[in-house]
Amino acid sequence: MTRPSIFTGQKEFFDGEALIGISFALASMVCTGISFVLVRYLRTIHFSVMMTFFGVWGTMECGLLSVWYGDGVIFPEEMKDSVLALLLAVLSFISQGSLVLGLKFEQASMVAVFRTLDVLFGFVWQGLLLGVVPDVYSVVGGITVTVGVLVLGFRKWLIQLPEGHKARNLFYLILK
Repeated sequence: MTRPSIFTGQKEFFDGEALIGISFALASMVCTGISFVLVRYLRTIHFSVMMTFFGVWGTMECGLLSVWYGDGVIFPEEMKDSVLALLLAVLSFISQGSLVLGLKFEQASMVAVFRTLDVLFGFVWQGLLLGVVPDVYSVVGGITVTVGVLVLGFRKWLIQLPEGHKARNLFYLILK
């Protein structure tokens, strides 16, 4: 989470590590946007084929990067870490599969908007599992994202109603 110095009270605006993190986050957003559009374009291909390519590519990429940075592949030493790594793999597979199927049946923009709820779920899981309490700015940001997603979902529902429906007439400003 990167915040401007006026919110944190620090004298230095951003240090080198913050700029590197911001750069990687920006690159991730660009790549995610491109992958949403590509998956949407390839929606006629069965999702398992795309998942296989994601898995093979991710495995090769991780292997090369771990060798490149000199650490190599380090396996967990404790059983607890192995179970958590397996759980992470299963949840990541379900998440990616759901994303691919969502993009197959819905517009990329709607899936991307609903994907922003990751932030909200991140706050909840971080608080429950790690005991980290988000600050006021994070809570306000999470509420803003949630309200935006709810309004867009409600708008999509209104659009699908018949022309003369009572709800369409009542909430006509949302449809403009």
